[in-house]
Amino acid sequence: GTSPAVWAEYEPAIRRWEYVLGWPAPPPAEPGPAGRPRLSAAFCEWMIGLPPGFVTGVPGIPRTRQLKIIGNGYGKGSRVSQ
Repeated sequence: GTSPAVWAEYEPAIRRWEYVLGWPAPPPAEPGPAGRPRLSAAFCEWMIGLPPGFVTGVPGIPRTRQLKIIGNGYGKGSRVSQ
């Protein structure tokens, strides 16, 4: 997983979710076009319990669309809400 310094007070929750899912959390941010950090679609995918690459591994889907797809995946019937 990612360094504890990245997670700060959220580290216990991150570690529990890693244990539940069975795979480590990806980094929460990635470099944006101007080099500034931006939210990682892979981290969002992990947060809702999707396997790595379920959305982010599909060729041709831009990051903004990946985030929308992942965000729309949360709700009744999703792994998170059960």
